[in-house]
Amino acid sequence: LERATGAKSNFYDPKKKTLVYFHGWTGNGDGFLSACKRTTTRCTELLCPGKAGTLLAEPWLRDGWNVGFFYWDQFSDEACLRDAEQKIWFDHAGNGIRWKSFDVLSGATTFHEYVADDVMSLADLCLQNLRMALGQYAGPDVRFVGHSIGAQLAMRCAAMLHREGHPSSPQRLALLEPYFSKHHLWLFRCVGTVEETQVSTEDTVEDFAAVATTDLAEHLVQTRGVLLEIYKSSLLTEVSEFGARNRALDGLGTLVEYEPSWCGGLRAFG
Repeated sequence: LERATGAKSNFYDPKKKTLVYFHGWTGNGDGFLSACKRTTTRCTELLCPGKAGTLLAEPWLRDGWNVGFFYWDQFSDEACLRDAEQKIWFDHAGNGIRWKSFDVLSGATTFHEYVADDVMSLADLCLQNLRMALGQYAGPDVRFVGHSIGAQLAMRCAAMLHREGHPSSPQRLALLEPYFSKHHLWLFRCVGTVEETQVSTEDTVEDFAAVATTDLAEHLVQTRGVLLEIYKSSLLTEVSEFGARNRALDGLGTLVEYEPSWCGGLRAFG
């Protein structure tokens, strides 16, 4: 159903193959919200030189797929990436899951807490919304695609759907540059205790996210027959100084490594 009208959506057919995309961190720079920016299927000049505006979902739509996004950008728009990452797994402070709003007229940014008895993490919220949006699903194939820390959310949400035996439980997951922090990193503006940061550099769960994601992936692959694809081309996923390399996850599916020539490529460090 369309949230705005309550009527049946003209853009979703529950009998078609369905792909759901989970974006990653949106707090880089001044954050996506303050720029009124959202990840879409329209490619930018930076990512598609000479082909800006290309609609990346078009081939999927022509092939008969539903294509959807799980937007959690108001939750992932944190100055420190690790603060956004931890929301996928738990409510760190125990007082609700923090989200951000931005007033275009005043330019003011405000933080709020999302509180609900049955929502203890972003994954719980994901489960609720996909259960509602895809509750009548009767198609042949569901795939989840997760980018960066969004790969963790895609994996955990998929595991929850499978545990329920939901009809929209994905049969295939593609993880694009799956990133797992293991400490607060200056690169992601997480040095020191900042007023806007929920978790300090001394407050860490080490490699919990990497281990938990791998455990869920192993369960889905071995007991549910889920197919797993992993794509890597970034130093952030390959160099231990930047984050957990998570070789155990790599061994559970088909691993595709690209070696770009810019910035020295994958092998320049580590």
